[in-house]
Amino acid sequence: MFRVANDAQFWDRGARKYAADPIADIAGYERTLERTRHYLKGDEAAFEFGCGTGTTALRLAPSVGRIVATDLSGEMIAIAREKAKAAPGSSQEARRWAGALEAAYEGMLVTTIEKAAERADTIITVTGRPGIVLPEHFGLLKDGAMLGNMGHFSTEIDVAGLRAMATGHRMVNTHVEEFDLPNGRRVHLLARGEMLNLTAAIGHQIEVMDLGFALQAHSMRILAQDAPAYAPGYQPVPEHVNRAIAEHGLRTMSTVDLG
Repeated sequence: MFRVANDAQFWDRGARKYAADPIADIAGYERTLERTRHYLKGDEAAFEFGCGTGTTALRLAPSVGRIVATDLSGEMIAIAREKAKAAPGSSQEARRWAGALEAAYEGMLVTTIEKAAERADTIITVTGRPGIVLPEHFGLLKDGAMLGNMGHFSTEIDVAGLRAMATGHRMVNTHVEEFDLPNGRRVHLLARGEMLNLTAAIGHQIEVMDLGFALQAHSMRILAQDAPAYAPGYQPVPEHVNRAIAEHGLRTMSTVDLG
């Protein structure tokens, strides 16, 4: 255990330098990648132990259905995640593979929606994009599977397509509609495919919304007053804004007594 800890510390300290060093024999490395791809299949899962900063995992990810990579150095893994987020190419396909690799690093099961539909008892969409669960996926679902959406828009599940293909439907509980499919299975749609926490529950408490709007308003005020101080891109909320809103919020709570 002590040896492993020392090894991890050693690689953590040198991770950034290691990542910056060029591959000594790039031609040989490319030949090795090509030979490796020859043995891989698109529906297989691959595991790389000692992945370093993730270069090889990123290069091989498009050749397999799932790749899991790990390393004893936390700093190496952190660099690998950075590479996954900043993977070259702006195409949707490149972003898809980079996102899949990042999810695998987080320990998630990464697969296609078709395979997930066959295994899942419940599918909750959280993408914020339309057309995620479509009619061709409904027939793959288990009998009695539940479909719900938390992705902010009601277009993630093709509800119109589900209604069109169903041979029957009925309300079986509050916010739960059961659909009969042509293959004899049943699917339960939650809250009409709209946002669950707002449609089938109480949603965000007004106090939470109040804090969110306060953060947005004060952040916009700071930007308007001193825009040159901030570079284009994502910015954290300034600490003094966080503190001011927290102080005001605490003063409104009857359970808080700070003197």
